[in-house]
Order: sequence, then C-alpha cells, then structure tokens
Amino acid sequence: MYLSKIIKIICPSLYFKIHLGKFEKDFSSVENKEEFVKKKYLSSFGYELNLDNPETFYEKINYLKLFYDEPNPEILVDKVLVKEYLKAKGYDCYVSKLIASFDSANDFRLSIKNIGNKFRCFVVKTNHTSGDVFFYENGKWRDKKGHKTSKRYVFACLKYMLNFNYYHLALEKVYLNIKPKIFIEEYIPSMNNLGLDEYKFFVNNGDIKLLNVVYGRQNKGKIKEAFTTPDLKVLPVNQGNEIIKQSEIKRPPCFDDMVSFCKNTVADRPLIRVDLMTDGKTFRFCEFTFYDCGGMNIFYPLEYNKIIGSYFDIGKCLLKSNKTIFKS
Repeated sequence: MYLSKIIKIICPSLYFKIHLGKFEKDFSSVENKEEFVKKKYLSSFGYELNLDNPETFYEKINYLKLFYDEPNPEILVDKVLVKEYLKAKGYDCYVSKLIASFDSANDFRLSIKNIGNKFRCFVVKTNHTSGDVFFYENGKWRDKKGHKTSKRYVFACLKYMLNFNYYHLALEKVYLNIKPKIFIEEYIPSMNNLGLDEYKFFVNNGDIKLLNVVYGRQNKGKIKEAFTTPDLKVLPVNQGNEIIKQSEIKRPPCFDDMVSFCKNTVADRPLIRVDLMTDGKTFRFCEFTFYDCGGMNIFYPLEYNKIIGSYFDIGKCLLKSNKTIFKS
C-alpha cells in the first residue's frame, strides 16, 4: 500500500500503468465471459452468481451486462454526447456547459494554460470512464474527493485514461464504441463545494425502484450513504460505508424535479442508474450508469440481495433459450 502511494507521487504514469494495466490483462483475452464473470464474482464476494435464473439485484445487472444489447447506449454513457441528448430533451438547464474537448492528451496539455487564463475555475473529465474528475480553482487542482493534487498527476491520469479501454474494467460493453476524449466543462461554485449531496436513482422501465443517497463525496472520501425506497425510507442494508440515519436523510426542495428528470430521460431502458448532485436548491446531472458497480458488488445482510432484486423486473430482457454471450 505504501509503495503504491510513493509511486503515485513520484511517477504517476507508472502508477496508472500498474494499477489499471492489471484489468486489461485480466479481461482483454477472455473468451468465455460468462464463466469468467462468475469466477470473478465468487472470488470477490464468496457468493455464487446465478445467471440461469437471475434473482438478486447484481445477478440481474450481470445478466443484462452479458446478454442484453442496449440500443444506442453511447448517447447516454458518452459524457460529451449526453449533453446534446439532454439538451434535445429540454433539460439543458441541468447540464454543465461544455468548454472544450480534446482527442489527445498533448492537445489538452498545450491548451490548458490559455483556458486557465480565460476560466479561473473549471472541471476536467474523460468522456468514456466513470469517476475520473478533477477540479481546477485559481491555479490549484483537487480530485473528486477534495484532495489537493498536482498538475503533473492530473496530466498523467488523463493521458493514461485516454488510452484505457474502460470495457476491460468489468466487461461493460456499452463503453466499447466510445471515442475517448478529455473534456472541460463549466465549474459552478454552488454545485461543486464540499457540502454537495449525491442522489442515485435506479430506474426500471421508467419507474424509480431504489435510491442510493451519498453525503460527503468530496470530504476526503469519508462518505456516508443509504439505500432507500423511492420515498426516501432507509433500508437496513449497506455496502461497507457508514449508513445515513433516517433522521439525517434530506428531501431537497428540487426532489420532485429530480424524479421527473429520471422518468423522462430513461423511460425506455430496462435498468439504469441516474446520478444527480444537489446543493439543496437545484441539481445537476452527473452521469447515466447501466451496470451499477460493473455488476461486481453485493448488499449486506445477504438476504437483501434477493429482496432488492425483486424490486426490478427484467422479464422482457430474459432470453428463454439459446443465450448468446456478447462477443467483443
């Protein structure tokens, strides 16, 4: 662990090569993807993954990941294209404005000084990955957890991610046809402070079935979360983080607008997660996620895996016979 931290500081490019290269080695040459996912899941959680008759939440996620072909998923998961999609839906007011995008890390590096002179604050991401976010504020950089970081580290991370095949992280095929880009979007102080709350809506055929409420995302990674019913009743489950108490759960004034946004943007999808951030007054769209945690997670206590799984109906996506595994 300490060696990894030292490498991360001294040679960020080597850190990313070691840290993410293992995924490409693991997944890139897999032929029997179904068996590989089953073994990976069993080794991670000690829990059998049943894809013949999916009942738990993550069994259903993995079934969709392996066997169901989403129509045109790129318009939702490409973080540049999705801005145009939401604009066409009339939700431009909830989307951060695009400042610039780059096909190469070198173009980004050569342009960043001029952009920094014009915009004192902005956000930098890659369009084909999830979670790689950096904030620029008056010449200083921080990551999405609120940690200060160096320009050198930011450049190394973005350069590596631009060449990283995100599909190889967990066999999420919706990322396969995205052309990688680095992009810069507007920074909204009220929507990027340390008090921001995150609401993740799990939408099943247009209906919200589950919420994941996260507080303290930028508080050095010391987050609290809760899984709740659509009316924000806390469920007695966790995935390793401290659970938010019912008395601490906030129903922001814009909650109904957030619900409408989710229902009106992904009603035609069998199961998708809609991530929104709120400062309590309004909200901003973050991303659409087809396969929560890449399908590689579990709820505790274990009995809630089936209970939560029962909330979601993927019957129309189940292949009655002759399952055809996705070929990459």
